[in-house]
Amino acid sequence: MTAGPGTTRTGAPGVLRVLTWNVHGLRAGTDAVAEVLRAAACDAVLLQEGPRGPRAVPRSAALARRSGLLVAAAGRPAAGSLVLVAARLHVHAAAVLALPVRGLTTPVRGSASALVSAAGGPRLLLRAAHLGLDEGERADHAARLAAEGGAGPAVVGADLNEHPGGPSWSALLPGGRDAFAAAGTGPGGTFPAARRAGSRARIDALLVRGARVRSAQVLDAAGASDHAPLLADLEVPVA
Repeated sequence: MTAGPGTTRTGAPGVLRVLTWNVHGLRAGTDAVAEVLRAAACDAVLLQEGPRGPRAVPRSAALARRSGLLVAAAGRPAAGSLVLVAARLHVHAAAVLALPVRGLTTPVRGSASALVSAAGGPRLLLRAAHLGLDEGERADHAARLAAEGGAGPAVVGADLNEHPGGPSWSALLPGGRDAFAAAGTGPGGTFPAARRAGSRARIDALLVRGARVRSAQVLDAAGASDHAPLLADLEVPVA
């Protein structure tokens, strides 16, 4: 596994390291996912397909402990989406949201959000989301989440189930930028992780508003999930 730019959290004023990742229901095991998260040394982690069901919160807490992080937002309605943060971030508020799907056999979808700040920094909305496979469903999910997101600084980590240029990439976070398009290096594809990097689809995104993207890259986490994680270092204005 390649940890990316540096092996420790930056800790620098105004610099935030954020990772988004679909962890495939933790099928590879909590320890395999936690190892990747520890090595990446993030301030914020936005996951999809994490713990679900009635024990979503305690299982999310177990993953956070093994990763050296804290749970900022998790719960059954989020359908496996969750937000983990480093101790240096203060969590002001948190929410989880179930996203409607059609049909009894359609995979459940949801979102988890946390309003956070670091010392001397502004409040920043962190959101993890997993959109539907159906185009109409994705459009509905993106519109619902955009309406809940306000207009301030925000970072959304999402499995969009859609290629760049699709409508969800701009609708999900109005005024946001695609972090990899802004400052990405190397191949940007994330799925399926088992393929060589240059032949993967880019369907996972970090969308950023109110912060500058310093760098972004897809990490090698072979064997830990069917998706590869996307990591970015962001500059957030300091008060």
